[in-house]
Amino acid sequence: GSIISQETLAKGYSVNDVFATVNLIALAVGHDGALIYSWDGNNSFMLKGRLETSYAYAIKINDGDDIIYVATEEGVEIFIIN
Repeated sequence: GSIISQETLAKGYSVNDVFATVNLIALAVGHDGALIYSWDGNNSFMLKGRLETSYAYAIKINDGDDIIYVATEEGVEIFIIN
């Protein structure tokens, strides 16, 4: 198929991992921790915040979008958001 649209997130960051749910996109961005974006499922993205972590390798969000797990050089860091 052909590309319908293209969006760039986290310009200037080295992204190690991406995880998306229905409402959020989470990016593990190494020494910069994690970036959390909200999205409407189409092309509208908004930076919700940055989580300060040790070097972030990977990221996951649970089904309810309220717990974020970040795999770091110091172990797993868990964030509860609302």
